[in-house]
Amino acid sequence: MGLNPFDLIMGKKYTAVDFGHHNLKVVECRVQGDDITVLSMGEQRLPGGAIENGQVDDADMVAGELENLMNSNSISPKNIIFSPAVGQEFVRKHSMPQMPEDELGEALHWELEEYLNMPPEDVASDYLVLEENEDGLEVLLVGLPNMVLGSYLRVFNKMNFSPRVAGVQDLALISLLIYQERLNEPSLIVNMGEETSRFIIAREDNFYLSRSVEIGGRHFTRVFKNPDRTWEEAEKAKMEASLPEISEGEEENEGELDIDLMVNEMESGGEGEVELEALAEDLVSEINRSLDFYESRFANGMLSHMYVTGGGFRLKGLKEYISSEIELELSEINSMESMTDKISTHGGGSDKMAVALGLIAGEVLHDEG
Repeated sequence: MGLNPFDLIMGKKYTAVDFGHHNLKVVECRVQGDDITVLSMGEQRLPGGAIENGQVDDADMVAGELENLMNSNSISPKNIIFSPAVGQEFVRKHSMPQMPEDELGEALHWELEEYLNMPPEDVASDYLVLEENEDGLEVLLVGLPNMVLGSYLRVFNKMNFSPRVAGVQDLALISLLIYQERLNEPSLIVNMGEETSRFIIAREDNFYLSRSVEIGGRHFTRVFKNPDRTWEEAEKAKMEASLPEISEGEEENEGELDIDLMVNEMESGGEGEVELEALAEDLVSEINRSLDFYESRFANGMLSHMYVTGGGFRLKGLKEYISSEIELELSEINSMESMTDKISTHGGGSDKMAVALGLIAGEVLHDEG
């Protein structure tokens, strides 16, 4: 297809869809050169069970909700890019011997069989060569079972749309930070969704780690759930709560801190403080495991920064708690940084749109490359 001259004048429109287990997020942007202008965005909750373990179980329901979301935000989809909900994607750095480029894709396709325990023809995959030297190749390998990918394509087929690109959340977040020129050094990215948290360590020209743990925003919400409260009411109670402040010196005596917390909860009636603290401690422990792995493998590239994003970090005090326990400079990802904002109001909250905007940033970086 030839170049459309109007793309050069008006810019090219993209629509990015970020699928989650409990919500949908959509962003519409115009891209001209390396400039991204955000035109519209929105978020909508999904009924329970529509997406399970990263796969769409009810395509009719999800298609209907997605269509409502686009209509309510006056989005006419163009050049659709989407990311599946986390759960069954595969992202791994892999070493390969030197070989011709036309053989590399086929060889990596068979490597997926060992990792995913399924025939390579049942997996959609792609790769990126990160480093090439006399010892071989360092390759970033990405895979997704065709069955899972097909469940999302059915959603778009029901809406009579053909998506242009499927991407994974990890690479979308990396692309966003590269676009914002914030990955010049190796950094940790923590993306806390409702069910899981994802830990990624990367630099603009390299990839080191991707792993998930089952600690998400919903686990913190569950602290406030009881038979008399709906999930929505429990979420509201969580947003009104906060982790207890950590005074200087308390980190040195965790047993005393736990006693103080329990006494404080009994005396003040503070709800769920001990449970929230325990979840936060578990999250910090998993972050430290990721850092230990990186430092044991890549001792020459010490980390200095941690970027966080995701709805789970909207619990008051959580970022501050992590910052007090992890010796890295912590910043929340500013999704709109380096982009032009043409929206007067953000229906979905721009702080939640890092993955969707990262999908579009990835397209810009790809075209530049």
